Amino acid sequence: MWNADKLKKRQELGEESESDEDEDAEFKSKLDEERLSQIKGILFDIHRVCTGEDKLYIPEFIDALLEASNIAFDV
Repeated sequence: MWNADKLKKRQELGEESESDEDEDAEFKSKLDEERLSQIKGILFDIHRVCTGEDKLYIPEFIDALLEASNIAFDV
């Protein structure tokens, strides 16, 4: 919704600068990086060893990734 409002305001003002497009691309890139970081954190927390240490239980983690990829590619 934010992008639509910003575009509407630019159209009303008759502005269409490349710098705004660059800012939008940079914002989307940062948003994607933040999402990726959060997903990595969630995956790590789900598959952390039972002792609570900062270590992964690798076999379970690999099985979960394989299952997710199989589901994604079977669609």
